[in-house]
Amino acid sequence: MEHLDGRVRRENVHRKTSRMTAAFVATRTQAGTSTLLRQALGTGVGV
Repeated sequence: MEHLDGRVRRENVHRKTSRMTAAFVATRTQAGTSTLLRQALGTGVGV
């Protein structure tokens, strides 16, 4: 029982870490995309 509990806890930690990583990557990607868009728009407008 203790072994199973430890495994479940480890899986929960892994799931939490994966979610945090996914959120981090999404945030970074969003920021990178907006920066690229801003640069492209700025270049297009001639700023």
